[in-house]
Amino acid sequence: MGNYKGFRLKVGLLSISSLLALAQVVAAAFPLMYAQFEGVSKAGVELLGTVPNFGTLIGLLMSGYVIKILGSKTTVLLGVLVYLVFGTMPLYFNDYTIILASRVLLGIGSGLFSALAISLLSRFFQGPTLFKMLGYQNATASVSSTFFSFTLSYFVIYSWHGAFAIYLLAVPVLFMFWKWVPRIADTVPDKQYEPDVNTRDNNSLNNKLVLMELVVMTLAFFIALVAMSYKMPQLIVERHLGSVQDASNLYGFFTLISIPVSLVYGQVKRFFKNTLIVLIPLLGTIGYALIIVQNSILGLYTATILVGVAYGLMAPELFNKVSEIAPTHRTDRYTAIASIALNIGVFASPIVTNVISNGILHVQSSDGVFYVGLVGFGIATLLACLVRKAY
Repeated sequence: MGNYKGFRLKVGLLSISSLLALAQVVAAAFPLMYAQFEGVSKAGVELLGTVPNFGTLIGLLMSGYVIKILGSKTTVLLGVLVYLVFGTMPLYFNDYTIILASRVLLGIGSGLFSALAISLLSRFFQGPTLFKMLGYQNATASVSSTFFSFTLSYFVIYSWHGAFAIYLLAVPVLFMFWKWVPRIADTVPDKQYEPDVNTRDNNSLNNKLVLMELVVMTLAFFIALVAMSYKMPQLIVERHLGSVQDASNLYGFFTLISIPVSLVYGQVKRFFKNTLIVLIPLLGTIGYALIIVQNSILGLYTATILVGVAYGLMAPELFNKVSEIAPTHRTDRYTAIASIALNIGVFASPIVTNVISNGILHVQSSDGVFYVGLVGFGIATLLACLVRKAY
């Protein structure tokens, strides 16, 4: 097992995470695509950026059955191959319907391996090593997304088609995972060499109850969190604290914070231990409370740091908890359930927060959404307390 935990194994496992956050990166090329599709509205073009999320949910629901038939490694390779074929299809086609279908299929491919990108880490690693790898996994997705977001302009010099060349990244990923990751069935976590391991290899009612608590906590957390992306510009303009560009810079700062925070997740986890699951949504609660009362751009940056830290730590901590409660033979299923909750939370955020803010609270300003988000983080904190008490 010692050879398996070498550098190339870790790179092979982490490489698939570099593909997970690229679906919406091509949105920067949409203004160039509006004129291409006559009879298609701007909203229709923008749908190309979000519809992969729908495909990802389908892929996540399918992944458990595919794993049973093909096994974990072959499922990842199939998912990455589907991702490569349909992700790059807009390089060669101009038909909107074909491109829309390819974006759904891109999401399905991503869904086939997105849960495995996390659950496989717990099949090879345990304890402090697993903590570090979960942090690296989250950081890998963020770094890849950030890199291509900043470099996409070079891909569209000649045409909008070039934006979809970013999905060629799947080629080296396919090779590295195939070559450097051993057959999953031949490998089990080397627990005797990993200290501080907490596993519950059973299928007790308590485990299922904790999983339900984690699912609801995840929904509440990400419904609240995503409001930062679409309501911060409105809040800054309404309060006369800056321009839309200031809001863009603030959100970029929020995203960048999560990368180094994810990288040090292992050290943070070893320091705070089981209390970390509570501290993460609590940071979000404090951050949103500051956003609601702030009247300066500097105050918003302070709040953004708190929420950004929570964002960077949440995913690795969530999936670490899942690996702790999941019986060995159900790790993939438990991880898929948590991933579905995360994706639904992201997708449903603008719908849920706006319906409650506008329809129930009758608050038309951005403040209403942040009030709803504050409650969401509060609910997530209470549920995190229950999870901590159980484990």
